[in-house]
Amino acid sequence: MSTDLGAVDLTTRAARPISIGCLLLCLIAASLVVRPVAAVPVVQTWTLDNGARVLFVEARSVPILDVAVDFRAGAGFDPNERSGLAAMTQHLARFGAGGMSEEDIARRFADVGAQLSGRIDADRAGFNLRTLASRSERAQALEVFARVVQSPDFPQSALDRERARIASNLREEATRPNVMASRLFFAAAYGNHPYAQRPLGDPADVRALTRDTIVDFRRRFYNGASAVVSIVGDVSRAEAGEIARAVAGALPAGSVRASLPLVA
Repeated sequence: MSTDLGAVDLTTRAARPISIGCLLLCLIAASLVVRPVAAVPVVQTWTLDNGARVLFVEARSVPILDVAVDFRAGAGFDPNERSGLAAMTQHLARFGAGGMSEEDIARRFADVGAQLSGRIDADRAGFNLRTLASRSERAQALEVFARVVQSPDFPQSALDRERARIASNLREEATRPNVMASRLFFAAAYGNHPYAQRPLGDPADVRALTRDTIVDFRRRFYNGASAVVSIVGDVSRAEAGEIARAVAGALPAGSVRASLPLVA
């Protein structure tokens, strides 16, 4: 509720600053009383046998489950003259996994209203799942998600198609002044550091990517030591433990987490 200061009866000009100050203090105090302080979510953490770290927040207000699996496998780890390798490795996983075709994957997610998405930056590559938290719906969504995360097939037909499409998009982007300005900025800011690389790669490098290089990149960087599993939703701690093991427990343990050099 707002207050019209012009309607306040101020008897003298000297009293005006004091009265307004007192009124503002009262309004601030009232707002602190009527506005409840949001509870800080409790983050539970543990580690799977293969080294994957798990973060869990129990949220019972909405029957939704969000699961994310991130790897220390971002574009900053692209080898020289193979820019776009990390992005392609992450991107292709949804186009065939665990013996399922991309059509099967899309259909089974759609059947239960689940959503799959992914992301890539210089440091990390990851996958996100949003699904209903009810047991039957989440079971199907998690089964498919686990295949995408842990056992992508990288079908050659999908690689051929996506390689051509992404290279074409990158060539088109090169005609946009804002894109070119962004590239020049990162090159000036980071020099030879991996952060200066373009996450989606150079068109020529992308066209040269092979299935063997993708499989090798995944073998090196997609492992338990590199993984962080984040779970938020309408499930218990025990159920979250089952979910974490389902979507990341089959990853190889790996050795040490990859790291990028410090920015000078």
